[in-house]
Amino acid sequence: ARPARARAAVAQARALPDPTVDVEFLNLSVTRPMVHEAFYAGVSVGVEQMLPWPGKRDAMEVEARRKIDVEQAKLLSSESMIRGQVAAAAYKIAMLRSLIDLNEQRRQALETAATTAATVYSSGKGTQADVLLAQTAATRLIAKHEVLVEQRNTAFARLESLLGGPADLAVVNTVAPPDPGP
Repeated sequence: ARPARARAAVAQARALPDPTVDVEFLNLSVTRPMVHEAFYAGVSVGVEQMLPWPGKRDAMEVEARRKIDVEQAKLLSSESMIRGQVAAAAYKIAMLRSLIDLNEQRRQALETAATTAATVYSSGKGTQADVLLAQTAATRLIAKHEVLVEQRNTAFARLESLLGGPADLAVVNTVAPPDPGP
């Protein structure tokens, strides 16, 4: 909208100011005005048009055209910033999705270790501390899973607010987290 307003201002910048008309009545009888009294009483009519100094209208047009360029640059900058924020939100969702998957794999492995530790302890060969350590680690991962899911939901809500509406989950799930490199 702002670039469109700036484009509309170009024609206005080049235009001359509106002319003005002045009418003056001095010492004219209001009750019985007579035409022959107008020459003695003082009636004047004037038309006035402001004419800018040569080159000033061209300079104002150039300034208005430059404002168009500025507004378009601001628009492109805003669009680029929003695209960057959308990409960052999508990458954050992808990263959190990977962390949730990794957390789930670790939780399953720790639950298997806890079950194994409980079996070994029940046979009399293991210690109760081994069982408690494995169960505690699995419980911590469950709590961490809830935190990760909440962070993913927050990131998804942020993405939807940037898009101005619902985000397509199928499209978001195709985004892969960036490779951290070596």
